[in-house]
Amino acid sequence: MPWALAAAVCLSRVYLGAHFPVDVAAGAGLGLFIGSALNLVFGVPSASTAGAGG
Repeated sequence: MPWALAAAVCLSRVYLGAHFPVDVAAGAGLGLFIGSALNLVFGVPSASTAGAGG
């Protein structure tokens, strides 16, 4: 669902003339890069360590 919402916002910004397609692509690329870098630094907690109880 988050990906569909992001795609809808991207398309609407270009359709309404608020951004050029290159702006949207650069923003998406930058977001993916930052998200990937943070994932590498902090990682994703595994399901076994997420629960506090036994």
